[in-house]
Amino acid sequence: MLRGFDLGANDHVLRPTDPNELRARVRNQIRRRRYEERLRADLDRSLELAVTDPLTGLRNRRYVRRHLEGVLRGTEAAILMLDVDRFKAINDSYGHAAGDAALREVAERLRAHVRAADVVARYGGEEFMVVLAGAQADYALGVADRLRAALGAEPIAVGHAHLPITASIGLAVAAPGTDAAKAIAAADAALYRAKARGRNRVEAAEAEDFDPPDGGTPGAADSA
Repeated sequence: MLRGFDLGANDHVLRPTDPNELRARVRNQIRRRRYEERLRADLDRSLELAVTDPLTGLRNRRYVRRHLEGVLRGTEAAILMLDVDRFKAINDSYGHAAGDAALREVAERLRAHVRAADVVARYGGEEFMVVLAGAQADYALGVADRLRAALGAEPIAVGHAHLPITASIGLAVAAPGTDAAKAIAAADAALYRAKARGRNRVEAAEAEDFDPPDGGTPGAADSA
């Protein structure tokens, strides 16, 4: 009996077995098992919520940054920073409920046009990030332009309104070992140029975007 408990048992039955005692002990073990399964399911649900954006169902900022750090430890990665153009006007004209519906549709279109291994995340507000592990510049540019075209292909239906949606995208391809914060800053700088040069376009990061002369991080793109 002691050896059984040492090996992980949590109950015992002595011979000769009393049927009533056996039934009681079996019921107790079943209840115990179900309770453990509920605890495990609650833990899994909590962990999932901690890395998921509640509005869109995409991964959140915390998750995608850690994912990028892990990818860059072993291989190159392309980072796409995507910002919905003039999103503030949608909220102002149609209300925040319409804006939320538009963001959910943007998330679905992004998710439908990347590989299963790619990570799409809502980075904040109307800004999204896509991490393409092992992607080179030509492939990443093709993906970025495909995403831009998918978003602008047709208006998003919200109630009786049909909202035209476009997005600007900044792309940075980071070599293995690149600091994730610098890679994100480079993609953000490219996004800023895409917004400044007319929106609804893709801009690639330049070498100096990974290490700005003043050592600072480029400003976030204007989403107005």
